[in-house]
Amino acid sequence: MSRIFLSWILCLVVLAGVFPVAADAVFAEEGIREMKGIWVATVLNLDYPKQATKDSEKLKSEALQIIENCAAMGYNSIFLQVRPSGDAIYKSKFVPWSRYLTGERGTAPDGGFDPLAFWVEECHKRGIELHAWLNPYRLSMGEDVKLEHPAEWILKNSDGRYYLNPGVPAVREHIVAVVRELIENYAIDGIHFDDYFYPSKDVDDQKAYDKYNPEKLDRRSWRIENVNALIRAVSAAADARSGVSFGVSPFGIWANSSSHYLGSATRGFESLVSQYADTRRWVKEGWLDYICPQIYWNIGYPAADFEVLARWWADVVRGTGVKLYIGLASYKAGDPDENSVWHGTSELLRQLNLADYLPEVSGVLHFRYSFFEENGALGEFIKNYNNSSAANYMDRNLVVGRPYEDVVVSDASIFIGGVSNPMYPLYLNGSEVTDRTKSGFFGLYVDLAFGKNIFKFENNGKTYIRTITRQPQGVYTPTKINSIIRALPETGKAYYPGEKFEIGCVAPAGCSVYATLGGTRYALAQEENVEVGYPVWYSKEISVVPSGAPRVEWLGEVVYECYKNGTLLSKINSAAPTEIIMNGAALYAKVVTEYADTFEDNSRNIGSYHLIPRGSKEYVTGEDGDLYRLSSGIWVRTSEVELVWDSLPYNRVKTAYLQKNSGGEVITINCAYTPVAYINMDGDKLVVSLNNLDIRGSDIANMRSDMAESINASIGRLELQLRDGAALGGYYIDSSADGEIKIVLRNKKVSRDIVKPLAGITIMLDPGHGGSDSGGISLFGSKYSEKSIVLRLSFRLKNKLEALGAEVLMTRADDSFISLYDRLRYSRKYLPDLFISMHTDSIGDASDLTKIKGASVFYRHGIAKQLSDEMAQTIYDNSELNSRGSHQYNFYVCRGTWAPSLLVENGFAPSAFDLEFIMDDSRSEVLLDDYVRNIVTYFKR
Repeated sequence: MSRIFLSWILCLVVLAGVFPVAADAVFAEEGIREMKGIWVATVLNLDYPKQATKDSEKLKSEALQIIENCAAMGYNSIFLQVRPSGDAIYKSKFVPWSRYLTGERGTAPDGGFDPLAFWVEECHKRGIELHAWLNPYRLSMGEDVKLEHPAEWILKNSDGRYYLNPGVPAVREHIVAVVRELIENYAIDGIHFDDYFYPSKDVDDQKAYDKYNPEKLDRRSWRIENVNALIRAVSAAADARSGVSFGVSPFGIWANSSSHYLGSATRGFESLVSQYADTRRWVKEGWLDYICPQIYWNIGYPAADFEVLARWWADVVRGTGVKLYIGLASYKAGDPDENSVWHGTSELLRQLNLADYLPEVSGVLHFRYSFFEENGALGEFIKNYNNSSAANYMDRNLVVGRPYEDVVVSDASIFIGGVSNPMYPLYLNGSEVTDRTKSGFFGLYVDLAFGKNIFKFENNGKTYIRTITRQPQGVYTPTKINSIIRALPETGKAYYPGEKFEIGCVAPAGCSVYATLGGTRYALAQEENVEVGYPVWYSKEISVVPSGAPRVEWLGEVVYECYKNGTLLSKINSAAPTEIIMNGAALYAKVVTEYADTFEDNSRNIGSYHLIPRGSKEYVTGEDGDLYRLSSGIWVRTSEVELVWDSLPYNRVKTAYLQKNSGGEVITINCAYTPVAYINMDGDKLVVSLNNLDIRGSDIANMRSDMAESINASIGRLELQLRDGAALGGYYIDSSADGEIKIVLRNKKVSRDIVKPLAGITIMLDPGHGGSDSGGISLFGSKYSEKSIVLRLSFRLKNKLEALGAEVLMTRADDSFISLYDRLRYSRKYLPDLFISMHTDSIGDASDLTKIKGASVFYRHGIAKQLSDEMAQTIYDNSELNSRGSHQYNFYVCRGTWAPSLLVENGFAPSAFDLEFIMDDSRSEVLLDDYVRNIVTYFKR
């Protein structure tokens, strides 16, 4: 979770305004802070004590060492296993002393020492919460032990371990008594259960099932209710003492969607099915204060993706008041296999960043202590992550920059942030804001009452008032209609024969609605059960297969008729016509702009993917408003091509040759016309798509390339298998004449100059936004927004790169507006060896910006992945700025393949921590120097 302390502010909103509460008071009275917890296991002497002993001084010394190490690593909560297996590491009248503590079950430490009392006292001295971790049912780890309970209470599982029988009411009473004893005798901060419930499906509990099943439930339902009953009872016991939280850390998967419609998109062991733990219900019923699922898989793991599960659990807790902590498999970090996703700490960082990003996540727990003690890199990682560095004092005037003006919203909460003079107190509605950075930056996430909310800030004799009005979300109240009010298509549509498409309209419910297209009349179906007379959607999915010679069949507009009781109420035509483009129809598109964007589908939501040069031609097979579909399945804008009513000649390679020069290699192909062509990088392979071009029989496969060890040719496709160690610096397709295609492979420049290691290297820096496009609004408001921040950063980076010999081009050097198209066109025109677009991140004020911060690096194509990953790792390794990782994303300016193209989000402009870091030249200098080192390393390889 976020490291900055601004997120610890709790604001209580009443009609009169907002009253901040001091952070220390919040912790003491409400327990509200970001959870930074760690499990300390006692079973099998995993963490404490390392060796069982009755020596109280050794037990104290080892406990202190763990507590102090946890404090140094920035943990604010320790989850100590106090009941490892039917025993205890504290004095109890219900269970014996643990053999893992003293070496002998039932034997106490010397001198009347009580470890739990000591742990609680020493943790609280250091501001650390101590949660008592219990295994509620487990009695042994497989060893032969004397079991103190009646035989009816005990189950033996197939793994040889003994468990308390959840189906026996006396067992539940016993566990609740153990919990009450803990709460009454120790100043613990919480009761914590892990994931041990029913040990498996095949335990023999027939006797208990027959005896304690008055409702005659089936075995599965009975077992689930047994566990539910325990959770309810422990919840009630924990509620008996204020300040004690009760939570459970279950197995990460409640149920797979394949077995339960509410389950997660996973394929794994299910706690509901195999352990009879209905954890989702516990949250929805409010029986827990928090839930901490153990999501012990990596992001992208096919059967149980960390991100899928984190978002699923976030959805479960949303609106319940139950907090969500994430249990992390930190023990997996540091895998020595360099190919493992768990090599190093990058995967753990990705998971922490995701937890930070999800507003429902209130913290994380790491499993478990010894891994941080034994793995120095892991310990240092979490220390740096959990602990924030103090900022330098910087004189500021009072400004409320987010929101930068009075606003009307429907959100229940909003972020308010700005800057103040740190030498003087800051007050909000008369109460001091105690949580600010040392340079005076502040941010609060506050609740809003309906109506006007007045926020009056005072600092150093200056007053700033921000009024935020909350109004209910608009509610659409339909009225009855007596005619058709909307009809498809609303823009021109064209399809291929047999392709299914929808026709439909909005008309009064309860009517008979028909649509006529191309001479065929269709009855439309009403899609919803709506009261008669109110608007409802009528539709039908159809397809049309014209007969006859290949052509574009004009079907015209769709004619809709609406009847009520046999009387025609309404008749209208669609706003646009429909066509069918038959196979072999003489209609193609020709690119008329310098480059045309291509889209993988017609959703318009995922951005363009490739640039195709002027003169490229391909048959048209469909239309959707301002997009044409080409025969290869990609889409182009209608404004970037012209339609030609003619047939294209059969296209095959006439001549093909490969040229080598100091800049790389060029494969030139001459054919009847220039087809739509583009390149994708697939690992160590370049795949060139050349639609409708017959390459068979050409000399291409026999070309001798220094870049590719083999070239495989087929109809419409070339595959270039890159050589091991090939220094590929970029690639692109160009055409210099009709029927001529150039596949350009650029050599990566490698610098050998020790004094000027970037000599001969051209780098293009692209400061984002500019002019009327301010970009993200910072805590300074619109007066110093993203466009200004990144321009300043870009100039500083430019100076560093030029000092090392690089030629640096900038897409803008002042406050000018440059379109995304022009930025990419500049890059294509000047063919730099590296393209970096500089940005700062932002998000809407409805989000809790006290918890969202950090820098990210983005790339689109594989040619840039390695550098992107390295830069993101460097941000994490050496910078105070939190690294949000390296991500593949379809940003427009990252589309260039002629050089590695990156977009860097240098922190969040509205984040108090990030903005302070960026504004402090001495601190952000480290970040820019790291960028430079990454760039130098890249051009040395």
